[in-house]
Amino acid sequence: MRTPQSHARTLAATVAVIAVTTVSACGSPGTDAPESAPDDAGTDLGEDAVVVDITVDTTQVDGLRVITDAFTAAHPNVTFDITGEQFDALQQNAPRLMTGDDPPDLISLPTPGNTVEDGLVRNLDEYADAYGWTDFPASQLNQWRVGDDGVRGTGSLYGMGIGFTLTGVYYNKALAEQAGIDGPPASVAEFEQDLAAAATTGATPLITSGKDGLVFFPYQSLLLAHGTAQPMTEWVFNAPGATIDTPEAVEAARTLQDWAAAGYLAPDVAAVDASTAAAQFAEGDGVYFVSGNWQAATLGQQLGDDVGFFLFPAADDHPRAAMSDPANFVIPAGASDADAAAAFLDFTFTDEGRELVVTIKGLVPGGPADAPVPTSDVAVVADTSQAFTELSADDGIVPFMGNATASFFSATLTPQLQLLLAGRVTPEDFAATLQADYESQLAR
Repeated sequence: MRTPQSHARTLAATVAVIAVTTVSACGSPGTDAPESAPDDAGTDLGEDAVVVDITVDTTQVDGLRVITDAFTAAHPNVTFDITGEQFDALQQNAPRLMTGDDPPDLISLPTPGNTVEDGLVRNLDEYADAYGWTDFPASQLNQWRVGDDGVRGTGSLYGMGIGFTLTGVYYNKALAEQAGIDGPPASVAEFEQDLAAAATTGATPLITSGKDGLVFFPYQSLLLAHGTAQPMTEWVFNAPGATIDTPEAVEAARTLQDWAAAGYLAPDVAAVDASTAAAQFAEGDGVYFVSGNWQAATLGQQLGDDVGFFLFPAADDHPRAAMSDPANFVIPAGASDADAAAAFLDFTFTDEGRELVVTIKGLVPGGPADAPVPTSDVAVVADTSQAFTELSADDGIVPFMGNATASFFSATLTPQLQLLLAGRVTPEDFAATLQADYESQLAR
């Protein structure tokens, strides 16, 4: 087994990453050399006491603490102080946190936004060379490579993912059986029939959270069901001419609005946040729950074999597609313990770290492409891993639309979805506003 400081890589990425690189042709390891100068990096943690401050989404705290404890067991002089914030608040507050008098050493950040341009995050190129991250498949690094022209996908590395997320649909098998539903749907039309049947149980047919905007999971899933994986990816990566003001986007908005009107979503969905939604599903208050594999380990413990997971179905004959991103972390430019923070990131690619990423967080771990895949005894975690493999085979990996710009999720997507579900904006105006705000935020 390699150690966190080893430069030779003896472990590797998961089924998901292997599939992404071999099937969807994401490219060969590494990328062009960046022009910007990287910061000095060290891999010797020494013996002096170090406290690494980490700020993450509230839902990540407990799982991350297990991994940090494992790191401390190997490096007793390094301990961790983990702070949790709600997802939407974290996105809004990240620049302020990184420019404060005492910035965290690691912060969970889903998209670069203006952080690279504004010098808020540390260039990780030297750490990547020192730890061998440049040997990883390029698909693991491209999300946080940013060129001097601001274009994502090439250039220097400014963030690192400790695992890969995947969105899909959890379902309560006992409630589904009660409703006469015999398994995952094969199409959106069949899913709508199942939602109608689910309403007969007295439970909420589809649990989601509108307060924090994560109702965009079912919205983007509906959009992708119409075969929009490639244009959606280009739009999130800010490709010139990319647009979301399309007939497919309008149709997805109309479907979601209809579901809300039909009572398939909770009446108070606009007041429900992600933590509440997960708790409601775990308590048996909902038949379906559109969320991500980061919930799998916890839901598996809470519901056992009564919870299953499937990819959101496609419409008509379109291939399946779903949202997936690395669980990205950045080291703020002003971090006082950057070396220890980078060493922790590297620990998540060791055999022990990757095993914990799977068993504790339910994610697909990162790393080189030639290592054995960690397994899980939790059935629903295995379901999510299998789903990722299937999705990769379909070339259906798509980034989250909420990450299109630094402010798009909080400033545009969340409030517009709330208006849509309340019937206060038409599907046509909804799609037009998303595109107009997107272009304004990109100063186009």
